Amino acid sequence: MARKIAAREGINIEDVKGTGPAVRVTKQDILDKVKNGTKISQVSASLKITNLTKLRKTLAHNMEESQRIPAAAIYFFTTADELLKARRIINGKSAGKQIRSPMPQDS
Repeated sequence: MARKIAAREGINIEDVKGTGPAVRVTKQDILDKVKNGTKISQVSASLKITNLTKLRKTLAHNMEESQRIPAAAIYFFTTADELLKARRIINGKSAGKQIRSPMPQDS
């Protein structure tokens, strides 16, 4: 009940000191806060707004731009049977010779 009243009246329930069991906020606490007239809109009006630095403006701009770039991926599926066959033939001819290959050797 206290949460509903706080939401309806625009009061941040975390700013209310509770008087209930285990310092819980009760309906009466919210109603007392409503009587005092302190609401979120009044609190937010007292906040100070500062200008962004050049670095923060650039970061914000770049982050915004990165969301506009479409992401795409292209996949090609192919078989390498002929390539593997040729590799086996070449490796067979070079048996006994030391040839360094960047590809892993079949065991």
